[in-house]
Amino acid sequence: MLKAVIFDMDGVLVDSEPVHFAANYKMLKDKFGIELQYEDYRQYIGSTIEKIWKFFREKYKLLNYSWSELMDMAEKVLAEMVEKNGYPEIKGVVDLVKNLKKEGYLLAVASSSPMSKIDRNLKQLGLYDVFDKKISGMELENPKPSPDIFQKAANLLSVKESECIVIEDSKNGVLAAKAAGMACLGFVNPNSGNQDLSKADYLFEDFLSIDESFIRMVHNHCFNEPWYVLETKRLRIREMSTKDIDDLMDIYSDSDITQYMEGLFGREEELKYIEQYIANIYGFYGYGMWIVEKKDGTVIGRAGIEYYDSEMKSENHITGIYCNNHNYVKPEHEKYSQLLGYVIGTKYQHKGYGFEACRAIMDYAVNILGIEEIKVNIHKDNKKSIGLAKKLGFIFEI
Repeated sequence: MLKAVIFDMDGVLVDSEPVHFAANYKMLKDKFGIELQYEDYRQYIGSTIEKIWKFFREKYKLLNYSWSELMDMAEKVLAEMVEKNGYPEIKGVVDLVKNLKKEGYLLAVASSSPMSKIDRNLKQLGLYDVFDKKISGMELENPKPSPDIFQKAANLLSVKESECIVIEDSKNGVLAAKAAGMACLGFVNPNSGNQDLSKADYLFEDFLSIDESFIRMVHNHCFNEPWYVLETKRLRIREMSTKDIDDLMDIYSDSDITQYMEGLFGREEELKYIEQYIANIYGFYGYGMWIVEKKDGTVIGRAGIEYYDSEMKSENHITGIYCNNHNYVKPEHEKYSQLLGYVIGTKYQHKGYGFEACRAIMDYAVNILGIEEIKVNIHKDNKKSIGLAKKLGFIFEI
């Protein structure tokens, strides 16, 4: 279960890397006539200032100075730049942090920068009191990509590493997060250089495109836990897990259910199918067939949206169409579309559960996924399902 979100600072909360590079470049150019190469700087993004300046000292033969003296010279230039213009804020991140706090998550900043910089930036962003813990890599023996900083963050927050997700923009940061045994979201920040974020669990390019639900999904997928997608007044809708097999077998054992739809495979074959479905659908599409359960955890059916191949339509079935946008024009040669499917166990029918679940899923498909057209494909004799579809707003082809 996700309990804590840990943010890197430079390149995640503030767009600081271009400013840092400019300050280092200016100091070396003005003081020593050296033109700092960006490739030399890029490879240390996400590491500590100490490690950076120890490398620059050897690289540019500045052996008459200690690394700390060189760092102090660059820090003075940086301070003048920041005093004048500040650090650019990463668009959307402040609102996300505040929303996560409202949702009850523990929050930490784990940065390779000195604590004085962390404090200054968080105050500038208005987030100083929002974060529960602040950790500087300068106070640890091993910098990123060592996992030390994230392990310390988990320890200070009193949570397990598996209960954390890290948001990072650098290769070193991602490697550190995964080495710590945490889920990791990689933020593709072009100003952080051409970072290899391939070890992150998911990548994203804009904080405005993610929210608490998405972050929780990434964490759950990382640890093979089902993601709770929706909650209605009486129901919860989540991804399947192999633990649902017996409940599903029980629901589909009823002849009233299988009268108009295919039943399940045998138990072992169905287990393999569920495992493949989890691996191949949820992680790639962000939707699929989900479990419908009452708030006490009782599984009552499943419902969701899948791709529908129109060429597989049976002559005994009729198709209903729901179009959210009246100006939407269906492509002339469209073969695939999104298909709403649902099944509610017989003993839970006639209680409005089907409508409640499907209405929530359709709203999610339209408002979150941006799907404009949804279809249902129902056996022509299945009057109950046809009635529900019509109540949901589906229009059937003649």
